[in-house]
Amino acid sequence: MIDPLVSKVNTVIKKKQLIADGDLLIVGTSGGPDSICLLFVLKQLQKIYNLRLIAAHVNYQTRKEDSKSDERLVKNFCHELDIECMVKKITLQRYKPTNNFEELARRIRYTFFSSIAKKNLKKFKTSKIKAAVAHNANDQAETVLLNLVRGSGIKGLGAMAFESANFDLKIIRPMLDLKKSEIINYLNKKKVPYRIDKSNLSLKYSRNKIRHQIIPLFEEMNPKFIETVSRNSALIRETNEILEIFTNKLINKLILREKPKKIILKRKLFNKQHSIMQAEVLRNIFKKINKNTRNLSNSQIEKALSYISRSSGKKSFKEIKKLTITKKGDTLIFEDT
Repeated sequence: MIDPLVSKVNTVIKKKQLIADGDLLIVGTSGGPDSICLLFVLKQLQKIYNLRLIAAHVNYQTRKEDSKSDERLVKNFCHELDIECMVKKITLQRYKPTNNFEELARRIRYTFFSSIAKKNLKKFKTSKIKAAVAHNANDQAETVLLNLVRGSGIKGLGAMAFESANFDLKIIRPMLDLKKSEIINYLNKKKVPYRIDKSNLSLKYSRNKIRHQIIPLFEEMNPKFIETVSRNSALIRETNEILEIFTNKLINKLILREKPKKIILKRKLFNKQHSIMQAEVLRNIFKKINKNTRNLSNSQIEKALSYISRSSGKKSFKEIKKLTITKKGDTLIFEDT
């Protein structure tokens, strides 16, 4: 008989159509409880969906013996479950210095997943290859609060979707409805080993401050705070999907010319739109040129819209990293810089 937690994940998989028969799943596996749980659950669903599973582990070598222990646990667990395991060791000195280690680690991780996918293109169609990651309901609540603090707009409040695309790879999150406590309780009940990353306890990271200090305060007011945030973020994502449809239709009317790093819009038609639609157009144009909207804030969009609406002033707007906006006659020119 299938476990209740596995059944819960499988219900999400079916409802959201995350997995199809014969898929190759590249499972991000750090050795922590979330990723170990995901791998363990997918192993139990392997025969049902005729899956091929590959566990992908990145050893950043930043925590000396702890990093080695993480890698060792993942390898041993994969051997026990008869799952192929691929490991990438990273020397961070090879990369450009950055203040945002989390973002760098994320980029390295997904690039690794993408490289595994490319190696398997002869055996699997692109649509049959997916990366499975272990984000849960607590991660979702943390992301919503982080985005709220950073001012990332409506899209940010929708946080993570069950399915998305990045680095030319389809990414699925089958455990997004599971609370952290459910995961830990399940692993302990099944006596499944996992590692705890001590850096997740450090309050020098914004996410950890939200996790250990802010969310507990909200839970005092609402014990079901995690579920409430998860439910509301889902509603916001649905609203975003509708907004995206209208935005894409509008962009098609606005675009005069489009190149990979340069887009020209009809200025008069743009100025006639509601400010919400103008902001969404800007986000989409930025994404078209830079592939994502990670370096784009609400305040930058507001400044850009203020510049566009003025009939006089500076010739170009350059306050958004990797984007220059220029007013020229009846056109708006967006270029990568």
